[in-house]
Amino acid sequence: MTDKIDEFIAESKKMIGKKVEEPKPAVTYVSMRMCRMFSVCGLGSLNPLFVDPSHGTNSKYGCMVAPQTFLAAVHSPAAEGAYNKEDYGLAKFFTAADYEWFDVVRCGDSFTTSLELKDVLDKTVGGKRTAQLVSEASYWNQHKELVGTCRGTLSMIPLKRGEEMLVDRKIYTYSEKEIASISHDLDSEVSRGAASLYWEEVEKGDKLTPVVKGPVGLSDIMGWRQTTSTVDFALEIQYRKSLKDVGKRRVNPTTLWPYWNEDQNYEDYFASKASGMSLPWVHGLHRASLAEDLLVKWMSDEGFIKRLSFETPALKPFFYQDVNWYKGEVVDKYKEKLGDNTYKAVDVKIEVTNELGERTATGNATVYLSSKGQEVKLPVPH
Repeated sequence: MTDKIDEFIAESKKMIGKKVEEPKPAVTYVSMRMCRMFSVCGLGSLNPLFVDPSHGTNSKYGCMVAPQTFLAAVHSPAAEGAYNKEDYGLAKFFTAADYEWFDVVRCGDSFTTSLELKDVLDKTVGGKRTAQLVSEASYWNQHKELVGTCRGTLSMIPLKRGEEMLVDRKIYTYSEKEIASISHDLDSEVSRGAASLYWEEVEKGDKLTPVVKGPVGLSDIMGWRQTTSTVDFALEIQYRKSLKDVGKRRVNPTTLWPYWNEDQNYEDYFASKASGMSLPWVHGLHRASLAEDLLVKWMSDEGFIKRLSFETPALKPFFYQDVNWYKGEVVDKYKEKLGDNTYKAVDVKIEVTNELGERTATGNATVYLSSKGQEVKLPVPH
């Protein structure tokens, strides 16, 4: 079917400034199990701060904490506008996340959230006209304190399903030399953990030790859904949801079953082609959140990520069995006064490349570091 992007943009603009009911919050209570699942299945991290209660108890937080990007599991920051109403002939991708935090996520926290559509943009991406929906999610804990916000961008790209592909690439095959190089990089990763990194020790131009993600498998891709989604696609539940979400209902390209939900395309080897992708791919919000592992391994348990802005272009996917290297460089250090507190800030530029040498994602982060005898004071005033 031909795209109806003008109609989609017009209908979606009617929703700007309004609270969004879908998607619903996924996690309202932060259990130790969910902390572990998000860290291990979501970020591929065994950091004891996130998986070991005794380690957390002995940390400055006095309890086990979750990765800061756990907010993505609480509530997706991606309003879909009019997408559910009908099939507009568009393929949907999460392409940017802008996180800001004011406190850590602690085990035992419970959350209330809100999601609002902020803007609908008409842009050209990769030579294709694209509708971009910008939304903002806010997250309050049980003390009614704002823990963080995340502004997310969904890109809707016109696609003639069954006739064209947005990205058409085969599974990459690694040579013995490449396997040895990837193994070396994996073995070279360093996690600072409880060993403090002080602001005074950091210099502009410092390189962070790269973090390797991949080769990514279907279990990794599907693990993200397990930790971040309320949607259960098991058996007959999928059928009933497809009856409700008309705009996401698709014909499975392999079986011709007409009640397939498009949200499953990114994790299915055959159905991915219905989104114009030749292979399953890592969800954009997942790709953005993986950057936390790079930062946490460098900044130690005492550091705090204040901001993380990340772009994950749909036409530069993190495909099934790809390897992505997350690399960082310190580009600035300064003091930031907020309220009565002065924070020792470091800005980090992040770049992600794959095994083909392609730059697949970029980002920027601001990290607060401690000084000797002076911890990062939380919550951060806002």
